[in-house]
Amino acid sequence: NGTYTWSVVPPTAGNIISANGTNQVTIKWISAAITPIYVKLNISRCYADSVMLPINLLAIPPVPNISYTPPYPCVFNTVSFTTTSPGPSWNWSFGDAGTSTNQNPSHIYTSGGNYTVQLVVTNANGCTDTANTGIHVDSLPDIPVISGSSNVCVNAFASYTFPQALFNGASYTWSLSAPALGAIISSSNNLLSIQWLTPGVDTVMLHVQSTCLDTTLKYTVTVHGLPTPGVTLPSPSCQGAPLIFNGTGGGTYSWSFAGGSPAASTAQSPTITFAVQGVYAVSLSVTDVNGCSASLNTNITIHPLPIALISGTSGVCTYPAIVSLTAVNLAG
Repeated sequence: NGTYTWSVVPPTAGNIISANGTNQVTIKWISAAITPIYVKLNISRCYADSVMLPINLLAIPPVPNISYTPPYPCVFNTVSFTTTSPGPSWNWSFGDAGTSTNQNPSHIYTSGGNYTVQLVVTNANGCTDTANTGIHVDSLPDIPVISGSSNVCVNAFASYTFPQALFNGASYTWSLSAPALGAIISSSNNLLSIQWLTPGVDTVMLHVQSTCLDTTLKYTVTVHGLPTPGVTLPSPSCQGAPLIFNGTGGGTYSWSFAGGSPAASTAQSPTITFAVQGVYAVSLSVTDVNGCSASLNTNITIHPLPIALISGTSGVCTYPAIVSLTAVNLAG
């Protein structure tokens, strides 16, 4: 039996990882800066001998470079990847099961998130090197669908919102078209409160902006003017007499008569009786075909009935006779 001793010449070319002391050695090659390069085996038995195996240490390719555009891609954008690393073989993995063997491929991500892109370059000598880079793909916000009252009345308060979830990183800004027909009471990302003040047609607008979306949603609102109620009071207006009131300006009517009988009515021209003289409040609320309402308050004076007093001769002695009578109104 002899002694087997392995070595690398020059030593800077590689490191011996393991040797079994006889006919096998494992080497990690490090540098081809100094040539020539050999694996040397010294054998000692009755005498010493050695053998040297020349090694052609091939250079590995430089670490691949990776770049891509756009720098902040969104879902469904076409992302263009490039490398200047010479091949002739390129193997890309885009982190979402997509691959390519082109030097400068394009790829579309269908889901937002963080991905690791890997490129393995193999040179003409069959040597490879690998590079990795991260890429963040932004998702698209859900497009809001505005809901709220599209037909409102002057002076009405209304709220506008949307059911879609808020998108992290997006801004939501509410506004009205100019000139605005209402006053914004308050607003947050997904809620707008308005008091409508002027009749006409206005637009509620929601500007949604994120890295991958910049759009303005519009919602048309019609603001209806208020009806003009009118009341025609009966004349004369005497206690105990059936009095006919007439209302105008609405599609439906709601009367209130303090001290009257009945005390309320939904007729356009109700008949009301007041049993006692005095001044009474009359209220009329009308609602038009747009559902807008307005009220009018007024008073009616109920006059007492006259009391007739007749005076004169209460008897006659002969016939024919001339009798003088006098009538006066004591109360009216």
